[in-house]
Amino acid sequence: MIDRRGILRKLGESYRTLAIIVLNTLLALILVNLVFSGVLDLKEYLRKRAERKGAPYSYRTYNEALAPVYPGMTAAQVNLLLDDTRHVTLGYQSYTQFKERPFKGTYVNADTRGFRPIKDQGPWPPDKKDFTVFVFGGSTVFGYGVPDYDTIASHAQALLAAHKELSPRVYNFGRCSYISVQERILLEKLILGGAIPRMAIFIDGLNDLAHYDGQPALTKELTAFMDEGEVPTARKVLRELPMVKAFLGDPKKKDTTRRDRAEGGSLGAKEEDEVVSQVLARYRSNKALVEAFAKPLGITPVFVWQPMPVYGYDQTYNIFGRFDYQKFTPYVKPGYEAMAKLAASGELGENFIWCGDIQREKKEPLYVDAYHYSGKMSHMIASHIVTVLKERKILP
Repeated sequence: MIDRRGILRKLGESYRTLAIIVLNTLLALILVNLVFSGVLDLKEYLRKRAERKGAPYSYRTYNEALAPVYPGMTAAQVNLLLDDTRHVTLGYQSYTQFKERPFKGTYVNADTRGFRPIKDQGPWPPDKKDFTVFVFGGSTVFGYGVPDYDTIASHAQALLAAHKELSPRVYNFGRCSYISVQERILLEKLILGGAIPRMAIFIDGLNDLAHYDGQPALTKELTAFMDEGEVPTARKVLRELPMVKAFLGDPKKKDTTRRDRAEGGSLGAKEEDEVVSQVLARYRSNKALVEAFAKPLGITPVFVWQPMPVYGYDQTYNIFGRFDYQKFTPYVKPGYEAMAKLAASGELGENFIWCGDIQREKKEPLYVDAYHYSGKMSHMIASHIVTVLKERKILP
């Protein structure tokens, strides 16, 4: 006779043995991945710490060195401002890739309509009776590191309001990492949505030279996201395991752009002057495109080349003067030198305003981090723009 009980007992023992093996294997895999995850995190931490040697890009909390660029603010207030700034995140936007997500803070706010509020902010949509001004640019125009009331756009509003014949309403459309091409597309989107300004001011320089290949900042990430759609789920899960990354490397980090490989100031076969000339040619083409569609719509376009700490500024007063600008933005300084010559030639027209060296005679700190302006610097830029607009009779 068949010993059914014996068979069931053996099957039960085999099952328990198999279950213990599987469980121990899973526990071992989890433990190994935790170890590798810790190793990878440590390597990343050490890498970032090595990058921060010398002067940092910015201070995460209040530092006494920041006192001159935040006059009238206490350490607690500066900490709250810096905390607000860190919590501004980016979300998707069609055509331009991304924008700041809506955010409400004590000192930093981002409106759901896509602009950063300023002091005495006008209504949206703009009133057609007002002299509406849209200001475009990167994070320096958004005003990372300063309160809403201390941005370039906010100071421009106050300076324009001094002209009694105007009823100015300025809107700050500065956005993190935007290049001039994105700004043009953003203006086109606003026009198609029915918001047509009387004047559009584009403040550029840094980002066009930092993203010298002409690609928006998140191109690599969005390309990787689209490519992920073709990868089987099992493979995605497998390659995300820390132990796999430790041995094979992170495929997302391997898929670098030319800009990533250029950190350190070299583009391989490309020469510095060739890179700069391509950037400036793209900038001029984009300027011509804006001018072509703006005039028939009654929009006065104004183009401003912004100041940067690596050009025309006494580094003795730069709080972040030891930051490695050459490593992270190697083409900014030569780009500014080339643009200074082009601006002096007059080829860019009356609607181009050179602000590249307005800080030359200033013997004081003007930057809240390696690139972003203090409130005083924002006021200097706004004042120079409005003064030139008056002198050239560009203001109505």
